[in-house]
Amino acid sequence: MDIKTFLKSKKEEHLLDGLAAVDDVSLNAIKVGQKNAPDDYLEFLQEFGSGEIETAGFMLYNGLLEASDIFDDETAAQFESVMIFGDDMQGRCVGFDKNDKWAVVKIDSADMSVKKLCETFSLFVYSLLR
Repeated sequence: MDIKTFLKSKKEEHLLDGLAAVDDVSLNAIKVGQKNAPDDYLEFLQEFGSGEIETAGFMLYNGLLEASDIFDDETAAQFESVMIFGDDMQGRCVGFDKNDKWAVVKIDSADMSVKKLCETFSLFVYSLLR
């Protein structure tokens, strides 16, 4: 099953009901601000939206944040290459590492560690919803 078929089935199961459409202005702002933002991420925001994926305990933002938007300057400097797209509502942020081909990484605020989760946004969403 490809990712689009998988996501449509999850939408039919009402697992994506907490998401709201992301408007074209916001999508264009992401594209302008981060020209290399992954296509699968942008397509997900356009087709399914952003918000809480309740069954997974995950909040998907309607855009990308820099680490300095969340952490103090000293801490944020450790995560300069990470663009954050969501969090698990328990202190762990998830984002893209621009220095690793936009792989998906997790920042654990308990110990400020960074762990690579997977290569693509599609794989990340699949792991949340399977």
